Amino acid sequence: MSAHMSTLSQVIPMIHILSRKVEMLFGETMGIDTMLKSLKEAMASRLSATLHDPRYIFATLLDPRYKASLFTEEEAEQYRQDLIRELEILNSTSEDTATSNGCDSGSPLKDTGTGENLWSLVAPIKREKREKLPEDMVLAYLEEEVLEHSCDPLTYWNLKRSSWPGLSTLAVRFLGCPPSTVPSEKLFSTPMEAGSLGQPRLAMEHFEKLIFLKVNLPLICFQY
Repeated sequence: MSAHMSTLSQVIPMIHILSRKVEMLFGETMGIDTMLKSLKEAMASRLSATLHDPRYIFATLLDPRYKASLFTEEEAEQYRQDLIRELEILNSTSEDTATSNGCDSGSPLKDTGTGENLWSLVAPIKREKREKLPEDMVLAYLEEEVLEHSCDPLTYWNLKRSSWPGLSTLAVRFLGCPPSTVPSEKLFSTPMEAGSLGQPRLAMEHFEKLIFLKVNLPLICFQY
């Protein structure tokens, strides 16, 4: 969870791995059954909420290395419907934003004979297509084979952006959450590292710029 490329989608798989390991230890060891039982109960009480948290569920579903493989059939079906609804909400929000930016569905083009809006005949067809699109995208994505664990999920979604733009947006939203506090802790320790450069009279403006460069240049592989 503290690795540089860790994502929120690895939390639920890690919980399953820990639970499975504890179950294996019951048969592999002797004399520590009480400790293992306490550990199992503590994991259930502390981590059960995480297993049903929508943020972790969507992140796991949208990770091509896991998808719905860690859920039961009933859970997979429910979470699939939840993901479709989340995608519909995203699409409706995008349409509202487009309308507010001047892309209104109305048009001044009129039929001179009846006075009706000619584009109103096209609207039902466009609505029908939009309603089917989220479900089609989710089903097509889940029907693909699960990728190997060494694959980068963000690279996968970057390649799929043109095919499934809505799902790609959701994937970046949920997979972009860091699963631990290590990145922020490293950020707060950066001033001490940057301050030990032999420049005791460094101006605050330059100091902030040095910290910004130290943290962000590795993210772009120093390509500037």
